[in-house]
Amino acid sequence: MIDPVFINRFLYCLILKKEDKMNTIKKTIILLLCFILLTGFMTSNEVTNEDLFIELQNNITERMTVRDGKYIYDEEVISSLINLSDVKFENINFTKEDFIEIAIKNIQETDLTEDYLTRGIYCNSNFNTVGWNYTRAFASKSVTEGDIADLTYAANNWGLVAAGAGSATMFTGPLGAAFFAGFALGAGWNSWYASTLANSLTVKNNGRCGTVTDINKYTTVFTVWSQEEF
Repeated sequence: MIDPVFINRFLYCLILKKEDKMNTIKKTIILLLCFILLTGFMTSNEVTNEDLFIELQNNITERMTVRDGKYIYDEEVISSLINLSDVKFENINFTKEDFIEIAIKNIQETDLTEDYLTRGIYCNSNFNTVGWNYTRAFASKSVTEGDIADLTYAANNWGLVAAGAGSATMFTGPLGAAFFAGFALGAGWNSWYASTLANSLTVKNNGRCGTVTDINKYTTVFTVWSQEEF
């Protein structure tokens, strides 16, 4: 279906174009404005495969509860959610069957510690906690600075990092475990990812308490907070 806003803009441009008395400069300006109206302010509502994958993960999480540090879930419900999803699993190196097996295994094995899920009580903490589909890394200000340096090195020397050269001495803090957990799963990790994560950590490490980073286990999505705002 054609966007009615687009139609209105197109008709407006046609009306303006019919004005014969306008000089060349004025016509040029109006044609430029028409181009901006028809292209520059049109937003895309396209849903990506990654969006669908994250939505699926959120739907799975919403169908579970937590009791005594463990997920309470219905395996048939989770399998059904995955089988009925529109995610193109071949684009993220899974089959539906693979992801059902991996998701249920991670759900079963995840040990949730409620204290580590509580918000608003941290400053310069250093530890990891996990959910079935993410690793959460708390890093102090100084440790975050080290992570930023390591990620920047990785972004600039990805061939060496991907081959394992020097990786034993890199990422020794909480973020390191999260980083290499995702790397081992092959979840789209590359120099661009390392650079983007380094930039996000730099922005959020502007207070005195360090950062909190959630890294998705299966794709390139991450979220960074300062420990003050978390």
